[in-house]
Amino acid sequence: MEAAKFPAREPREDGLQTVRMITETLRVVTDKRCELYNLTERIADILRRHDVKDGMVLLSSLHTTMALFVNEWQSALLHDVKSMLNKVVSPNDGWQHDDPEHSDCDRRNAHSHLQASLLGHALSQSGHQPEAEAVMRRARELDPTDALTHGLSSVVASQGRDAAAALKHARHAISLDPRLWIGYIALGQAYELAGDHNLALEALADAARLPGGGNSKIVSLRGYELARMGRAEAARKVLAALETASHERYVPPYAMALVYAGLGEREAMFDALEKAYAVRDVHLIYLPVGVQWDPYRADPRFVDLVARCGFGPSH
Repeated sequence: MEAAKFPAREPREDGLQTVRMITETLRVVTDKRCELYNLTERIADILRRHDVKDGMVLLSSLHTTMALFVNEWQSALLHDVKSMLNKVVSPNDGWQHDDPEHSDCDRRNAHSHLQASLLGHALSQSGHQPEAEAVMRRARELDPTDALTHGLSSVVASQGRDAAAALKHARHAISLDPRLWIGYIALGQAYELAGDHNLALEALADAARLPGGGNSKIVSLRGYELARMGRAEAARKVLAALETASHERYVPPYAMALVYAGLGEREAMFDALEKAYAVRDVHLIYLPVGVQWDPYRADPRFVDLVARCGFGPSH
């Protein structure tokens, strides 16, 4: 299911123009677990019906098990996309989201959520950085006021090791929506890439104060930054807090691994990463592109783990 918004200019009697907003919902009926649909002609038809000749088109998914992406509509490629998704995120693996001991969802559709998440970062994380940057640039052109688009642009820039662009996009995202906690995470990661750990910590602290900011990603990134600053005792307190929280709720092993990476404790880090692999921790998709893992890329254990995950070569 997908929503589409189409702004168009409408003349007024005084010669000025107003913006006309048209909203429609596209409904797609599926009968398989993994399907690909070409929406181009359906969108073009909406534009024709409403006589839209000048404006922007914004598409968004109405559900977290669907992803929108741009690519060639070629039969062999479509087959390869499906094969890739089912290889990296198999419906038959033991995902915790499908386990009633760990989740209250009875739809057993963890693989759908994970495959949609994978597509969201597919271009950048599969090594197609120029294509990813081009897609994000076009997204900003289509909707320059969408804070999330700028936040994701910052993430893509960080994954491409472009600190200046990452900082610019993150700051713009926050200026558009000061309560977008993802924007502050992106800003923290951009500062980290630029080597300013103090400002990175400040950005993460701002993220933690916002609704949705209490998740393990922010906590673990904070622990990582503390460790990188040489504040090992403070970083270990973060590890202890994550361990305590894990007795009450699920805490991704990746979060523990990230703090150990900042501390430079390889054995503990790899032990946590193996636990993450065992439970199919979705955060492992950041291994090929996360700057935090750069010091470990030459380690044969890291190379082996990335290969077992089915990811392409890391940066």
